[in-house]
Parts: sequence; structure tokens; C-alpha cells
Amino acid sequence: MHTMTYDEWLELCPDKPKFLMEYVDIRSDILNVITTYEKSVNPDKEDELVDMVIDDFYNQDWGDHNDFISYLIDRRLEE
Repeated sequence: MHTMTYDEWLELCPDKPKFLMEYVDIRSDILNVITTYEKSVNPDKEDELVDMVIDDFYNQDWGDHNDFISYLIDRRLEE
């Protein structure tokens, strides 16, 4: 079984511009936070840690974001 790489998948994506505008690369964001905040992470465990944080991120209570989303909507409505 061949596992498609991200680049291979992107080449086959039917609406590449839309995908690129809406895609959020959580893995890169987490790696950036590790670097920016100078987190002490064992390099041998980094992939495992990132996978766990991605899982935690996607399994959070998204309802907590409603106030911020409401603020963003109001801000745009006031323009």
C-alpha cells in the first residue's frame, strides 16, 4: 500500500486554491511553538509529542471559541 505524501495529495486536490486558503497546518504550528517558546523536547520523542498535541487540539471543546468568533463577526460588521 502506498501512502500518499502531502505534496502528491495536493497535486491531485480538485480545488487547490480553496484548500490552501482554508487549510491550517497544526503540525507546523506546534513545531513553531516548541521552537519559539523554547520547549525542552527530547528529539526522539518529538513526533510522538506532536501527534498527541494534535489529538488534544482536535478533541478540545470547540464551543470555547464562540465568544472569540462572535467578537470577530461584530468587528467585521462594524466596518
